[in-house]
Amino acid sequence: MPGLCWTPDGKWIIGKYSPAVNIPPALALVSVETLETRPLTRPVAGSAGDCCPAIAPDGRRLAFLRSSGGRILNIYVLPLGSDYRPGGEPRQLTREPSGAQNPMWTAGGREVLYIASRDDLRRLWRMPRDGSRPASPVASLGPIGTQWAISARGDRLAYSDHGSDRDIWRVDLPGGNRLSRVASSSAPDLFPDIAPNGNRISFVSRRVGGPRVWVSGLDGANPIDLARTAGRWPGPARWSPDGNQIAFECDYDGNDDICVVPAGGGGVRRLTRHPARDSVPSWSHDGKWIYFTSHRSGSFQVWKVPADRTDSAATQLTTGGGFCPLESPDGTAVFFTREPLSDHIWKVSVRGGEEAQTGGFRILGPCYNFAVSTQGIYYASSPDSERWFELWLYRFSTGKSEPISRIQKGLAEGLSVSPDGRWLLFAAVEGQFGDLYMVEDFR
Repeated sequence: MPGLCWTPDGKWIIGKYSPAVNIPPALALVSVETLETRPLTRPVAGSAGDCCPAIAPDGRRLAFLRSSGGRILNIYVLPLGSDYRPGGEPRQLTREPSGAQNPMWTAGGREVLYIASRDDLRRLWRMPRDGSRPASPVASLGPIGTQWAISARGDRLAYSDHGSDRDIWRVDLPGGNRLSRVASSSAPDLFPDIAPNGNRISFVSRRVGGPRVWVSGLDGANPIDLARTAGRWPGPARWSPDGNQIAFECDYDGNDDICVVPAGGGGVRRLTRHPARDSVPSWSHDGKWIYFTSHRSGSFQVWKVPADRTDSAATQLTTGGGFCPLESPDGTAVFFTREPLSDHIWKVSVRGGEEAQTGGFRILGPCYNFAVSTQGIYYASSPDSERWFELWLYRFSTGKSEPISRIQKGLAEGLSVSPDGRWLLFAAVEGQFGDLYMVEDFR
């Protein structure tokens, strides 16, 4: 999604602005000449913030993406004065159940264009700037593509159909000398997790009807669509210690919650129902608790909830920021990151309290790209993550990191180590592809 835009006179740039730690990023003007920063929006407290600005050709309106909670983004329009100062409060323009992407203005600023999926079909839509009539689809010329841009006059559209595949691979430990593909399909396969007995795996795939949780054998055979009734957009899934249940991030009516489903299939139980976004769950080793990330306190923190109850009994563990919690092997602490991308590992007691950094390393990519074993923490690093990465082990016994193997694959989303510590799963980028397209005389 586009993150910056110029004002029509070329004197200001509009982009994301974070005034303080744990404050959702707003949109702000930055002067090209003086670097003066002028806030434009005030995002909803506890949300993911505002992003992806697009200013109308006359400079009198700003379209941008905002989430009021959860991960679903929709378009808001902010009126602007002649000096680009806000002329009122933003008004929500779209209400797409699956979210909107890439707002753009047509010629004269009469309509807003955006990308949205309905019935699992991704299309380009247009809507009057005042929302006076429903959005209508734009006839597609070629593949719908991504990363759209429109000319200043609004008569040309350019876009890319860039894409990539994701498969799940196995690497043997300790030396990492043997690689084998485990799960592969024409859809992205992500977030692998190994069952406690080491005989099955779970993962998230878009194979049927959008991203959902699947369970298969170790070789990817006989995959089962496990949580088909849990709505779209499930995130990383984790096995319970007894191997009988799987916790995952689910979506109900646009709200992100934590759900639990039997590992053999069956009814889905919604564990949390808070309007905030609850995500990336994991289990305690005794199976009594589920840890997760939530911004229900106003910022993203690590929480835990009894696995057999509801979120009315949820407890906050961190205060300095918390994502992707995993319990330590001895069950006394929880490892986590403060930021969702490329951050250090921290730990806190399972009862909360002081938060301390673990080691001096940073993980590569999203926060779920680390795995905890009895020996230590597996993670990856790379200056060229789309082509290769190096697998490392931070040993608890020495407090030091040691390289395991250089893997000639791009790292995608998810790491999981087997219960016996003899092999590890990761999601790999299998290839990048795409072309550029131009639509002339767009109207």
